[in-house]
Amino acid sequence: MLLSELIRAPKKGEDIEQSNIFSEVHFSAIDKKLEAILVTPACDLAQKKADYAHLCAIMPFEVVLRSKYPEATEASKQINGFIKEQVTNRSPRYHWVGTIPGMKGYFVADFQLLQTIRIDKLNTLKRVGIVKSPLRESIPSKFASYAGRVGLPWGETETEKEIEQVSAFYFKQTSKKAVPQK
Repeated sequence: MLLSELIRAPKKGEDIEQSNIFSEVHFSAIDKKLEAILVTPACDLAQKKADYAHLCAIMPFEVVLRSKYPEATEASKQINGFIKEQVTNRSPRYHWVGTIPGMKGYFVADFQLLQTIRIDKLNTLKRVGIVKSPLRESIPSKFASYAGRVGLPWGETETEKEIEQVSAFYFKQTSKKAVPQK
């Protein structure tokens, strides 16, 4: 099943839920209207605990692709690798959305671009998509993981040293690398 098959058009009278997709949401950081997905926790919406709704921008994938490869005129191994990274959700910043009913092209949720609005203003937005399970749970879960990241203070050189130390600790090495004291 394609992820795009997990998004359907909304029906009249359906309650607003986590992972619903809205159109023309104003993102004040860039002063633009974009599609957006609701990432406010489902329990907060169901129990009416949220005073504010958190919306994550949905970007046309072409915009993301062209920002990474502005000069590309045809697919290459590198571009196909980037597309695969997005479609398989290996990128921490984006979540693949696929297609949205009534819209052309492919889309990704961009976790860096957020907008918060009063919860009562959700009813004034045009809902264009209802996301079904398991995609409905996957997007907010990945958003929470992205938002909760903690940067570690070392780079690749330190990581390589750590790998060598762990390897030396568990396996006999011919070189004399430092190993942790017992």
